[in-house]
Amino acid sequence: MKKSKTFKILLGLFIITLLLIPIATSASSANYSFKISARVDGSTSHSLANKSTSTTARGQTYYSSGSVNPTSSYYYPELDGGWFRVYSTGDIKANGYYYTKSFGTIKKDNYTINVIKSKKGSYGEYIQGSGSIKQ
Repeated sequence: MKKSKTFKILLGLFIITLLLIPIATSASSANYSFKISARVDGSTSHSLANKSTSTTARGQTYYSSGSVNPTSSYYYPELDGGWFRVYSTGDIKANGYYYTKSFGTIKKDNYTINVIKSKKGSYGEYIQGSGSIKQ
């Protein structure tokens, strides 16, 4: 009788463990940073799964002198998987605040992260920031 009860408890714990492993390994992220006046193309390849993907990013607009420009510019990150496999978000305001934007559901592949300035600013103006890709 004791062996049967012990077996059932161990079997239950084993099943719970198997169910928790995919949850613990399902979230992945990749960090990036940028300083752009027009566009920067990433050089690090990130292996991403076939699932919903988003980015949380923060950028700040600066004058060429290095002081903060109160007239914020805009940028957008994109995931570049090569031929006809590019996913991008909408514009993100570069005002020093964090924003979360979705790429939608992407296909499993290796991607580089590019960041593009989407609004022309004053001469020498640049955006500096960072973000993370989350799945």
